[in-house]
Amino acid sequence: MRIQRHYKTARAQALELIRKAVDTRATRQNARATEHAIQRGSQVWLYLDRVKPGYARKLAHLWHGPFRVAELVSAYAVRLETNGTSYQLFPIVHVSKLKPVREFPSRPELRLTVPAEERFDFDEELLPKDSWETRDADDDVSV
Repeated sequence: MRIQRHYKTARAQALELIRKAVDTRATRQNARATEHAIQRGSQVWLYLDRVKPGYARKLAHLWHGPFRVAELVSAYAVRLETNGTSYQLFPIVHVSKLKPVREFPSRPELRLTVPAEERFDFDEELLPKDSWETRDADDDVSV
């Protein structure tokens, strides 16, 4: 009887320590967690970890899209607009499989203002004149 009582006491203490550890980890994780920035109408990349047979996983593109978010189904699930794409997938996905498309509105756009006839062709100007002449097919080349 005494052994059973010690066993129950030790087990209860162990369970209490485990509960405290779980609560501490949950509190620490929730303190650094942030809200996702995915809203209706935003563009997102979708993470699909399935790779076609015969393809190397490390060379495959795992982020697909971009897709537009049609609606927020819940706090953690969204419906994607997949119409008009070649993807055959279930349109409701978890937000952990999504990341927003990065937009750079302050990035300058390059516009060529020099007309085509005034552009400098580096190949034509810097290469020797004989480099533009083709060899005849009957010339022997020694290797």
